[in-house]
Amino acid sequence: MIDRVYVCGQDLEVIEEPNMQHTKQLLGRYDLLQGHILITDGIARHIQEQTLVHELVEIVDCLFELDIPHDKITTLAVAVYMVIKDNPHLMEEIAK
Repeated sequence: MIDRVYVCGQDLEVIEEPNMQHTKQLLGRYDLLQGHILITDGIARHIQEQTLVHELVEIVDCLFELDIPHDKITTLAVAVYMVIKDNPHLMEEIAK
C-alpha cells in the first residue's frame, strides 16, 4: 500500500489502521484536517486498494462540492479501480 497520495493540492498520508472496525460499512475514512486516509489493516489487498480509490473519490466529491450520493461514489470507485487494474500502463502513460 502506498504511504502518501496527493489529491487536488492535498498531501495526505495513507495509514493502515489495525484498530478500525471491520465491517462492510467502515473499511476506510479520510480526514482532510488531520491530513490522512485510514484504511482497515488485515483485509485482502484488493479490498484495501478499492477502499483507497473509494476514499479518493469521496475526497474529490467533498473538495468540489459535487454532492454525489454515496451509492454512486461506491459504483464510481469500483469502476475506476477496475479501469486502473485492467490497464496497468495507464497511470504511467498519464504521468508522462
